[in-house]
Amino acid sequence: MLLSVLLVLLAQDIAPSPNAVGSDLTAAIELAQSGRDAEALIAMQKIAASNPEDHVARLWIANLHMRMGHPSLAEAVYRRIVVEDPQNVDAWVGLGTALLHQDRIVEALDALARSEEIAPENPNVVGALASAYQLAGDDRRSTIEVYPRDLAFYPADGEGEQRREPVSRHGAFHAAVATPLSIEEVQEIGTRYGCHNVICQRGPFRVIEFWVDNALMIELLTPEMQAEYQRSVTPEAWPKILAHWGVDREGNPIETAA
Repeated sequence: MLLSVLLVLLAQDIAPSPNAVGSDLTAAIELAQSGRDAEALIAMQKIAASNPEDHVARLWIANLHMRMGHPSLAEAVYRRIVVEDPQNVDAWVGLGTALLHQDRIVEALDALARSEEIAPENPNVVGALASAYQLAGDDRRSTIEVYPRDLAFYPADGEGEQRREPVSRHGAFHAAVATPLSIEEVQEIGTRYGCHNVICQRGPFRVIEFWVDNALMIELLTPEMQAEYQRSVTPEAWPKILAHWGVDREGNPIETAA
């Protein structure tokens, strides 16, 4: 989704360049981190104007354009950087993100594929690619979700609960799997083997959380649940799914009536 890929972009750790004016760059970064985006943008543009080869300041400029809702302006900056420095992973990820925000999915996938060639283990690359493939869609509405390594899921009375812990037999990894079985047949198997299972609502579709050894969670979809998933999980429907979690397409909280 666009929210997750934008968060990945904003979370990039862009180290200061030895060519940058250290104190000016530090002050500009502080402005950005305090939410004073317009002032930070002007400060970064001044640094880049005095040293056009400073890719750090220019990456900040592009990222600020993204944060301020101007992906086309960010795209232009990212493109100039990758021309000058084809191995710049942050710029390729940023370019892919900017293209995603303009609904140019195929071009975004090309840019992110280039970043994967350079740094296949980079978590920002993996996260951005996951969101891009999710937005691209396919005939099975396949999705990929990426979670922090220290996030664990535990079975609970209702939906599984999330906990942050460094070491555990529980993990965030899970899979949505289609099954020809009915709800009653799945529940009978769970009862037989002592596996916690519960029907959960995932926005516009349902799943059965089935906990293997009460540690590994699999989201099972019966035929009727698969039909719900196929109808609802499309790039066009993502705003409705995001609304289920209380945010709009850009990640802003949705106001609810008191």
